[in-house]
Amino acid sequence: MFHKKILICFFVIVAVFLFFSILKTAEATVDTTGEVFVTAQDGGKTSVMTDEETGASIELLPFAIDSNATLKINLKYRTDPLFSSQISAIPLEKNIIGRYFYSFTAIVWGTEIESFNKPVILNLTYKDNQIETLDELTLSINYWDSISSKWVALASAVDSSNNILTATTTNLNYFRPTATADKISLFTIFGEAKKPESTTTEELVQEKEPEIPPTSQEKPISQMTIEELQKKIIEVLNQVNVLKTQLSEIKVKSIYEGIPDNFAFKNNLKYGQNSEEIKYLQIILKKEIGSPDYPESLSVTNWFGPITRQCVIRFQEKYSFEILKPLFLEKGTGLVGEKTREKLNYLLGK
Repeated sequence: MFHKKILICFFVIVAVFLFFSILKTAEATVDTTGEVFVTAQDGGKTSVMTDEETGASIELLPFAIDSNATLKINLKYRTDPLFSSQISAIPLEKNIIGRYFYSFTAIVWGTEIESFNKPVILNLTYKDNQIETLDELTLSINYWDSISSKWVALASAVDSSNNILTATTTNLNYFRPTATADKISLFTIFGEAKKPESTTTEELVQEKEPEIPPTSQEKPISQMTIEELQKKIIEVLNQVNVLKTQLSEIKVKSIYEGIPDNFAFKNNLKYGQNSEEIKYLQIILKKEIGSPDYPESLSVTNWFGPITRQCVIRFQEKYSFEILKPLFLEKGTGLVGEKTREKLNYLLGK
């Protein structure tokens, strides 16, 4: 009888322990390890931090799914050879922020969920030193569309005071933060405006500064509803597109005088060639590289000589992220190929 009572007590203790363990798991809707169990009724959230002191989080709203699920975030190095096709598909004007891609998944009984009843909320964070030369206004969250094999930019809100990107999506795949290379931070979406250092771009914008309508005091991003957030995103992206168009017009007209408005580089260019395209190439190199590599006193010609080749190498290394890294190169080649032409045409607003 005594042993029987001990056995009963043991089972009672085990049952209580299991009960509280299950209860704790059900309540664990926020986690920092990148994996958490969420319920259909309550939804939930999980997050991860990287060794760069940046992070990502994903939040499922209540009833966004029909069944309980495991929510996961996995960190993936973007230099992994498995991502070579994703890297080569990055548009020329985009810069990746940080060393990682983020893989978001929601799993029910071993199967990844492909659709949601409500949009999923994503947050990615970044550091100031990661965007020193970039336009903070054009930061966005991009996801990999495996069907079209292209990166797709999500309408994203930028909380510049706290360095947080926010977007909603119904597709879970690989995500990354990106920005354009030009720094035209005339205003910020949330928080105080940041005055950029004096640069050629800033001086050009000051010559023809677009009028920006005053904005009223707004809610903090954390207090906005999804509808308010989506409305704000559309409003800001429209303003950004206007600014980018105006800046492109200013740069082409003011910086590269002598190049026709409708001109675009179409051919590979190399040492020893003579053509009109080389003349326009030299106009850009003279502005982008300048002395001592391209002496101010040296006139532009149609000949691709040693000075032009050296300046092309300097140009490729100056914009190595767009030109060399997609080709897994560290040094310039001096050959004006596809990636170099893309950057040249981008500078021309093409």
